[in-house]
Amino acid sequence: MSTLFVKELTVVDFSYLHPKRGIVGESWLMDVYLQGELNDEGMIFDFSDVKKNIKKWVDAEADHKLLVPQLNGNLSITSDHDQHQVDVVQDGKLRFRVCCPHEAICFLESDEVNTASLAEHLNQMILSRLPKNVLSLDLVLRPEAIKGSYYHYSHGLKKHQGDCQRIAHGHRSALEIYLNDQRQPELEASWCQRWQDIYLITEEDLIAEQDGLLHSGYQAMQGRFDIWVDKNNCDIITTDTTVELIAQHIAQTLAAQHPGQRVRVQAYEGVNKGAIALAAN
Repeated sequence: MSTLFVKELTVVDFSYLHPKRGIVGESWLMDVYLQGELNDEGMIFDFSDVKKNIKKWVDAEADHKLLVPQLNGNLSITSDHDQHQVDVVQDGKLRFRVCCPHEAICFLESDEVNTASLAEHLNQMILSRLPKNVLSLDLVLRPEAIKGSYYHYSHGLKKHQGDCQRIAHGHRSALEIYLNDQRQPELEASWCQRWQDIYLITEEDLIAEQDGLLHSGYQAMQGRFDIWVDKNNCDIITTDTTVELIAQHIAQTLAAQHPGQRVRVQAYEGVNKGAIALAAN
């Protein structure tokens, strides 16, 4: 039996529910290993099919979605013909709620979301679609090795015409800050601590505050989206929450705090992509 592998086939960007941290934005790299017998072409599976089909199946199942561990005892899940509602209730109090179209949520048969539970879920889904000579599949999910500071954020982009419109998806992102071309690790760490496990709300999408939860929602192309998040885990900004505008928000805030200095912010959106913003005051 032979093994075929593809390193870093894709990056899965998503958010998930954690019993203590709340809603967590995450980005995991994915390596793929296929074991099996060689076909008539001397292959286990064509590389082009790995890159095209397996990536497509993974993206459709988990990318830009909210991952929900449906065996967690604090969850209450209700569904109708086009919407899921997921509540997190602890000590008799509502701690989190999301209402959204079915395609915006991926349910895992586990009590927590981690690299192993998501890999197992994807393995079961993908292996049945592969040729019979592929005998086993191993998906390895892992976070990017980031040397500096980083933060986890979740958000939704109502104007986006793709899957970024989903109100509960996110990223694990590095952040670089420069004042007068000198990198500022302390400022990076301060912002990343402030935005650790943050939910970013566009001001015009904020609907109400009740019992310590902020309710944000909007109508987008894929349907109606609403979310209720602990206000202590939220930050409200005046613009949409694209990475370009996130970088701009940080740069302008820092420029006001550091008059006379040139500010450069390089904000990442997951792995190896992002935006650069410049500001001065």
